[in-house]
Amino acid sequence: MLRLTFWILLAANVVMFAATQTYTDFPEKKDEPQQLQSVEPEKIRLLPSILITPQSGPVQQAITAEQASETTSCLEIGEFDTTGARLFGEKIKKLLPSDSVQKLQTQNPSSYMVYLPSAKNKKAAENRIGELQKKGIGNYFLITNGTQFKNAISLGIFKNEEAAKNLVAELQKLGFDDAQTHVRSKPSSTASFLIRNPDKSQLQQLELILADFPQVSKKDCQ
Repeated sequence: MLRLTFWILLAANVVMFAATQTYTDFPEKKDEPQQLQSVEPEKIRLLPSILITPQSGPVQQAITAEQASETTSCLEIGEFDTTGARLFGEKIKKLLPSDSVQKLQTQNPSSYMVYLPSAKNKKAAENRIGELQKKGIGNYFLITNGTQFKNAISLGIFKNEEAAKNLVAELQKLGFDDAQTHVRSKPSSTASFLIRNPDKSQLQQLELILADFPQVSKKDCQ
């Protein structure tokens, strides 16, 4: 029994010795330093310096603000009749460059009145109004002043001549054969001027010119 125990212990020592030798046969590896990459001088490039724009000082800002207050981007002057537009255009021709002035023409159309002719007196005109009411016509106006149309009956004012003629035709179908139209005003035209970016001196001279045209007005435009 003792002999068996001896051999078991001996075998265990041999195994432990062999294991220790196997582990120590392999020395611990140390981290090897990485090889530095070679530098290629021809690939080195200098970055351009950043240009810094100097900020405007208080004096420059004050001058800019003053200049802005002395100018107007757009000024509309009008309305002129045909003669006034021609005279004003001649006066500003030497003052302002042609590309800064724009002339706007506006057409004012005629107007047309549909009416029943003047009656002999107010009583007769009121009798005709009664006839209109019987036909279901309620849009009328008795003219009681003036001379040309006194005691006439207005049945509407139209900007379109065709619309006025259509109403006359309808009235005649209803038995008002004397219904007719009258041109209240003839076509006319007016003009305005757009003046862009005038400076302080030009604005002052414009004021002097406009003194000769008191009927026109001026306003800012876009």
